Amino acid sequence: MDILGLNLQELLELQENVEARIVEIKEEEKQKFIIELREKAELLDIPVEELLRAVKGKKSKKSVDAKYRNPMNEKETWTGRGRKPKWVIDLLASGGDLESVTI
Repeated sequence: MDILGLNLQELLELQENVEARIVEIKEEEKQKFIIELREKAELLDIPVEELLRAVKGKKSKKSVDAKYRNPMNEKETWTGRGRKPKWVIDLLASGGDLESVTI
């Protein structure tokens, strides 16, 4: 297609048509990909949830049991991982130790 002879209006229409066609083709390709992905997952017995986690790059988190319990409020616990809760910080600041609140 020779676009050098087209005027501005014709070029703008062409641009609009090209952009619309690109959207259509992307959607068609997306649907084909989803079908292929589902078929491959079924063939390999991969659950959809596992496939989605893998695509997102997240590992499944395993629950960790609590190691410490707040002596002032038994509902508050801590696994010993991550940021210390306020009750642990307060306990340590008052001279207490984690061994005294180990579950």
